[in-house]
Amino acid sequence: MKYLSLAALALSAAFYAANVSAQETPQIDFNEIQKKFEEMTNQEFLKIDTNNDGTISLSEYQDYIVKQTLEGSEKSFAQFDKDNDGKISKDEYNGFMNRFTAKIQDAIKKQQHQNAQ
Repeated sequence: MKYLSLAALALSAAFYAANVSAQETPQIDFNEIQKKFEEMTNQEFLKIDTNNDGTISLSEYQDYIVKQTLEGSEKSFAQFDKDNDGKISKDEYNGFMNRFTAKIQDAIKKQQHQNAQ
């Protein structure tokens, strides 16, 4: 989805706050976070409620989930298919997975380094 969920936003804020000293802790405007979350939630609800009746039917919800899944699969497929031939070769697959694993390892090392300081 295009937007961060409140949980992701809150976790990010909590994670950041936990990793800085008490003197460096920035002011987090939870009211602003809540306001943005409510705006995102309302926009998402309106996208799902395609007949604009103020409710989301099972059919509308299923259509939305299918659309999101298809869009997500197209984007992730494109990340694998480096030569844009419409196919994922074994080399492309392995290359993507190796890059993905390296990014995770780098993030873990960076966090461990920051925690050690």
